[in-house]
Amino acid sequence: MLDIAEEAVRLASADARAARRLATEALESGDAETRSVAERALGLAAVELGRVGDAVAHLRRAVALGDKRRAAEARMSLALALTLQGDTADALAALDEAEPALEGHLRARVQGQRALILQKLGRLDEALRGYRSPLRAHRRAGDTLWEARLLCNRGVLQVYRGALSAAEADLARAEELHESIGQALAATQVRHNRGWAAARSGDVPAALAWFDRVEAEYRAHEVPLALLLMDRCEVLLSARLAAEAKANADAAVVELAAAGLGADLAEARLLAAHAELLAGDTTAARAHAVRADQAFTRQHRPGWAALARAAAAHAAWLEAERAAPEAVAGADERQARLEDALGTAQRAVRSLEAVGWEVEALDARLIAGRAALALGRPRVARRQLELAAAGRDRGPVQVRTRAWHATALVRLARGDRRGASAAVAAGLRALEAHRMTLGATELRAHASGHGEELATLGLRLAVESGSAWRVLVAAERRRAAGLLRRPARPPDDEALARDLQELRRVTAALEAGLREGGVETELRRRQAALERAVRRHALQARGEARVAAGAAGRALGARVGGAPR
Repeated sequence: MLDIAEEAVRLASADARAARRLATEALESGDAETRSVAERALGLAAVELGRVGDAVAHLRRAVALGDKRRAAEARMSLALALTLQGDTADALAALDEAEPALEGHLRARVQGQRALILQKLGRLDEALRGYRSPLRAHRRAGDTLWEARLLCNRGVLQVYRGALSAAEADLARAEELHESIGQALAATQVRHNRGWAAARSGDVPAALAWFDRVEAEYRAHEVPLALLLMDRCEVLLSARLAAEAKANADAAVVELAAAGLGADLAEARLLAAHAELLAGDTTAARAHAVRADQAFTRQHRPGWAALARAAAAHAAWLEAERAAPEAVAGADERQARLEDALGTAQRAVRSLEAVGWEVEALDARLIAGRAALALGRPRVARRQLELAAAGRDRGPVQVRTRAWHATALVRLARGDRRGASAAVAAGLRALEAHRMTLGATELRAHASGHGEELATLGLRLAVESGSAWRVLVAAERRRAAGLLRRPARPPDDEALARDLQELRRVTAALEAGLREGGVETELRRRQAALERAVRRHALQARGEARVAAGAAGRALGARVGGAPR
């Protein structure tokens, strides 16, 4: 029975359901040591099946039943489950208690687990150092399973550090090692991480191909799909594929709600709100955003709650814009919706600024300003828009384009149509100048449509001017703004690709910090500096391409006796 229980432990990451069957058999007829090992196997299987609460209960029983060594092994596994629950302090305490009772490669496993927890705490340099010694120990001992696990964890860490080549090497080797020892499910989980790494590098087709493969393999193993669906939804949102993003978000919401995983469910609802905004269903978007806000508030996650309020404000504004102003009933409805949009946006501004979401706060101020203008409240509108307009000459392009939009609205409210048109043009020039950064910094789908919104205002002003020439120019600008989309693959220029990868890393780190309530001033400066570097490289690459094209044309002309001009 002890051999069966130990086989169940080994099998947990390869075939969780088979491991559970073996562990149950051993649990029913074994002695205390066997039952301890069996409970550990049941806990590890529960982790693989997404039932972390059950895992913690099994692993605590394994600790209670085991002798000194078995209890230490169970504590090591318990630390993993506690980490997944977000209880990193208790996880580190469990490892501290386990380490003295273990030797050799078992102690190395504890050290690797500690490095993983440090990684989840954002202490990336410490974690990277912490992986070195246990990785050498696993290789010396021929412990292929744990070598593969550590390489997978380190690969994820390298993605967060922006070292994508090192990450790919670690993940590819981890996948190979898991395959070599029959750890099929673990190999699939590594492939999931490879898809996520491809998404972080800006390679949308590769990311989606990995995710499609992983989904089929997860289904074969009867593993929950929610986290995969959420990862895929984010990629689809970045590519503005509304229907596909909505389908993935909805499926994740259903699965997480059934599993009772409240923290992930709230995040899935926020993704669903963004997908519905992109699809144009403002009612569904508002419902998801409100429920996400309520959940984040209960969970004491103000950074996330502020994002949900921003999505609700965006939905409220779109609803107000679409309300028919013609009939009396329609006018009353539009008035009510504008009041709602104004109040929702003002609440969102306060929440967003409190936790440092600068770009999202500007979006909310633009909504509040436009709603106030439509309601005939110029003083309220001017206050919101002038605050938003202050950033037109500083910071990342996301800030400047929104600030120029606010400037255009302020000037238009004063009757300065020429000045408003100039502000629109300045905002679109800033956006065009940094077109290569799109997808690296515009991580939410509705944000990446901001250029079209600005260009639409410019077209409206041109039409009202009565100048056919201005209408043609504005229409062309609007068409160009509609083409400003995230590139599907990284650029061929290596230096430019590296800068974009680093920009994505910095932007993701900035957003992660803001979600958890931090104010990341240094990361903001780094983001703006990287945008400038990307623009320089893009201009240089474009210039070299023009020179090469000209040289090719001259050579062709020489061969054929002169090319026509």
